[in-house]
Amino acid sequence: MERPKTNTEFFEMMWTYDKERANLEEPVPYRPFRICEYFHDQFGWSGSIIPGTTDDICEDDFSDRAMLTKAYRWYNSVYGDLVQSKNSLYDIWSLSYIPIILGNNAVYSIRIPKIFEKKIIFSIDSDNIENDNGIICEQGQECIYNVLSLVNPLPKGLLPYLDDKELNRIKDTAERFYEPIRWMHSFGKRNEYIDQAFKNYLSSTANIIMQNLSCAKWDASQAAEKIMKGFLKEKTCESKKNHNFEELRETIKRCSMVDVPKYLIYRAYCPAKNRYKNTDLKLAECVDANHAALEIAKILCDYTYSSDSVITC
Repeated sequence: MERPKTNTEFFEMMWTYDKERANLEEPVPYRPFRICEYFHDQFGWSGSIIPGTTDDICEDDFSDRAMLTKAYRWYNSVYGDLVQSKNSLYDIWSLSYIPIILGNNAVYSIRIPKIFEKKIIFSIDSDNIENDNGIICEQGQECIYNVLSLVNPLPKGLLPYLDDKELNRIKDTAERFYEPIRWMHSFGKRNEYIDQAFKNYLSSTANIIMQNLSCAKWDASQAAEKIMKGFLKEKTCESKKNHNFEELRETIKRCSMVDVPKYLIYRAYCPAKNRYKNTDLKLAECVDANHAALEIAKILCDYTYSSDSVITC
């Protein structure tokens, strides 16, 4: 590989390097520390491993020290707080956070806000990602949120690398899972199973952000189990006191005619033996289990809207 001669070439090289580290399942905060080794292998780079400051270089400078400084600046621009292992998981204005993988296998979270309007609409505005308060609301009617402002954190430097498909996936995830999260939050106030399910879900999200993958999938599995048990309790249906997802699924189908697809059961399930230190788990697998728990909640929540059941969201 030739040493880059323009910033465009440099940015392309950095994205390629970052993708290589992502393919090795290396968490984002560790990736900048390998850049010196990468530069050495590609260009025979040498020199101080301590980057300079932006004032030390000019934009057309691609010397060893300048490239290292630009590399760290690139990581701060593209990943922001993620390279410092910071990611908020709780605040009083939010119901929950949903994990999502973007770019080169980097995990972010979508904040689900607490609102009291009848309807929430998510939009995409790439020019206004920092203005979380730029919300269009009509009291008692609807609120329009720029979903990109709810991704925590979403540095501006990452946006050029996200195509329309990924941007729409952020919006679709928020739209799909907003109602089941609101359902668990409110329904848990009267049902201890759902209350614990919601706590398990929050724990799953936190463990995904912290890359504690074994606990992340276990918590998602526990959330799915308790969501189903909570639904059955509200329906006053008898169920065996065990942890068999298939039996819970069949009991729900028998009592309410709601069919929870088997594939969701398989996606969410985690055997107890994998609760501690399962090194075979991948980040995407754990995020998928987390979302599967929400999918199960969504099916049961949708049922409450479309039936005369005593369950209410």
